[in-house]
Formats: sequence, C-alpha cells, structure tokens
Amino acid sequence: MTDIPTWARTLTDGDLLRAFGAATLVRGRQYAAMNRVTSVSTTADGARATVRGNAMRTYETTLWRTHDGTPHSYCSCPVGRNCKHAVALLVTMRDSTAGADWRRALSRFAPSAAPTGRTPLALSVDQTVEGFTLRPLRPGNREPWIRSGASWDDVRTSPVVFHAEHRTALLALLETRQADRFGGATGGGTFALDRMRVDGWRHLADAVRAGVELIPGHDLGGRVLPPVRLAEHPVTAVIRVDETNDGARVLPLLEVDGEELPPSTRSLLGYPAHGVALRLDDCLLLGPLRVALGEAEHALFGTGEVVVPESDLPVFASAFLPNLSRRLSVHVADGIDLPTVEPVRALARITFDALHATVSWGYRYRVGAEVHDVGLIPTNEDPPVRQPHEEQLLAHSLRDGPWGESLATVRLSGRQLIDFVSSGLPALERREDVALEVSGTPPSSGRRTRRPR
Repeated sequence: MTDIPTWARTLTDGDLLRAFGAATLVRGRQYAAMNRVTSVSTTADGARATVRGNAMRTYETTLWRTHDGTPHSYCSCPVGRNCKHAVALLVTMRDSTAGADWRRALSRFAPSAAPTGRTPLALSVDQTVEGFTLRPLRPGNREPWIRSGASWDDVRTSPVVFHAEHRTALLALLETRQADRFGGATGGGTFALDRMRVDGWRHLADAVRAGVELIPGHDLGGRVLPPVRLAEHPVTAVIRVDETNDGARVLPLLEVDGEELPPSTRSLLGYPAHGVALRLDDCLLLGPLRVALGEAEHALFGTGEVVVPESDLPVFASAFLPNLSRRLSVHVADGIDLPTVEPVRALARITFDALHATVSWGYRYRVGAEVHDVGLIPTNEDPPVRQPHEEQLLAHSLRDGPWGESLATVRLSGRQLIDFVSSGLPALERREDVALEVSGTPPSSGRRTRRPR
C-alpha cells in the first residue's frame, strides 16, 4: 500500500460515525476486515481504491477531505456518495499503519491544513423556462469549458478539486438561493436568478472579482447569448413623464450608465424585481437595481408605457405622481404642464347662531383649478387624492381645540363659545394649513362673518 496521508491515519471511530452514520460504519468495517479493499493509491489530499461488494461486483471509490476535516467520497456503487465502500477504504488505510493507535489517541493535537484544488470555475449564463440561470463550469480537454464534473453538488463536495477562492465565492452565492413554491432550494443543476436573494448580487460580484468568468450560454431559442457583463454600478429604475397631443405618457425605464432603456417582463429578475438582465447591443448586462421594486412597481415595469388622458392629469398629478416620486426617480419633461398640487389643508366649517357655534371638520385638496373637499372618514366616492399620513399629521396639530385629535364635531356655548371667538378662531385664521368657512354672526362682534378660502 502506498504512503497513507496523515489525515487518514488520524481518523477516529467518532469521526467516521459523524461522517457516515452507524449502519454504514459497521458494514464498512466488516468489508475492511474481510480484505475487500485492493489497489489503493493515495495523494496528500485523497485516495482511490477498488472495493469488492456483494455478488463479486467491484466498485471504484474515491476519497477526499473537506476544509473542516470531514471525509467525503464518490463511489461507482448505486449509493454513490459516503457509502460503506468508502468506510472500508478509510478503515483499511488507517489500520494498516503501524502505530495507528497512538496516532488516533493524539489526533486532536496534530497540525492540519485544509486541502484545496486548483481547477478554476466559471458560470454559464443561460435563458431557460426558469428565466436566466447560472451553472458552474470547469475547463475541458477539447472545449474551453464543460459542465461534466462541475455541478453545484460537485462544487459543494469537492474542495480538493476546485480553486479555493472560486469555490468559496460560488458556495456563498449558492446560499442565497431561495426555496421554490414546493419548498425546494437546491434541486436541479441550475441556479435561477429569479430565486436569488438580493444579497446574491454582492456574492456574484465577489465571484467575478475572484476570477470566475461569466460564459454566455443559450437563449430560449437555442441561440448563443452575447458576451455577459456584470454591471459596475447598480441600475436605476426611473419614470419619465412626456407630453403627448392629448395628455401625458408615463414611461418606466432603466438607467444604465446615464442611458435610459425600456425594460421588459423578461428583463426583470426576482419578484418583486431586485435586478435586471438587459440585452444591449454588445452584451447581456446583469446587475442589481439601486432600489428593489415593490409589487405595484414591478407590475408597472412589466406593463410598459401608460398614457394618461388630459382630462385625468389633475388626478394623476395629485394622487399617483407623488407616490411614484417617493419610491422612484421621476423625470417630468420640460414641455409638460401638470397641474400644481397644493398641500392638503384642514377644512373647518363654523356656523354661528344667537347662543351657539357649531364646528365640523374635513379636508381640502386643491389641484390646479380643481378643489376637492372630503370628509374625515374616507369613502368610496372620494376622488383619489387623499393622503392619509398628511391628514393624520394635520389632525394631531389641531388636537388642543375642543374637538380633540379626532376633530369631532362640537357645539360650543357659554364660556367655551367666548373662548373660541376670542382666541380659538383668530388662531385658526392665522394658520396657512387650515381653510375656514364661517357663516352666521359671532356673538361678540355683532357682524356677520364669511371667510371663503
């Protein structure tokens, strides 16, 4: 038998139990005791042998050790990985060495080094029914890159084969693959970018910096994709509003290096989208979005161009444009004249009679020449201009009056009426964010007051 590597000589039964399980360990030790292991060849990082199984069948078994010292194997038997034949090979190597007992006893004190390989890795980028996918590749003898022997499982279990930095980067990327709707996260030989978490972009960039090449695969029609490039900077989702003959055109666009490009459903990656795959003139560009889209924004970018009739521009400017601007970069063309949207104001309706004053509240929205007065409680008949958060802030700022923060309707008399007329009403008149509609004659002035705003 050739020289046995130190890591194999120092394996304990506990190590084998944790790596292979009790039943496999027992059967493997039996095979070793029956001298079924032959033709053993070793290197510093692994070993290979022929192991005779049942019915005189023989299997080729290969061993290696991971960075944390755990033994792994591949075998030509039906089990394939971490089988009893691998245990038989390990036990045979370990127990064939003189002095193995003292080595096992002191194994925890022996220096060790994590074995690493030198085979570089690349990623094939393909467009499939799953969307754009990634699959590891390794160099071939006849072709520059091949898939054989470089599946995601191979990358995971073969530290002695692949370039350490390439493998580490790809394993970190693999960890960002999310479960599908059936709960699976690692099935199949591809990595769908639609299933990648947003932090996967960072790990993909790390892999490219480590030297992992992005190799163009094929599209849905079997055609070779153009060269693949990872964006140097995040892609920005923008909305451009242009003037048309009878209204405005709303264009969802993707800004790449200062150039605005139209998206498509297939160019969005993830749901809601966190990245893009764009077919440019000279390449296929992959990259993260600067701000991930929400569900509504994803639907808009999938829909494409939207035309707003001129008659609906006030509603668009007051209700839709502000919300778009909060989430996305909105570019309104110089030539388009959108109605001015004023901040919402509290609307106080005050009615005086001989001995009382009734104060009720609502809100007023002004969009261009249109004025929309709405009640405190939203209804289905309200125009789509309401801004609940701003309304809540207004109500909170008015909480010190007799109506409280709920802006409840109040009927004032006696001392409350006098205080309201002398100080409360003048304070409301000084506020720019309160509109007043006053009817009747305040009891202290002797004159009829009406203040439309």
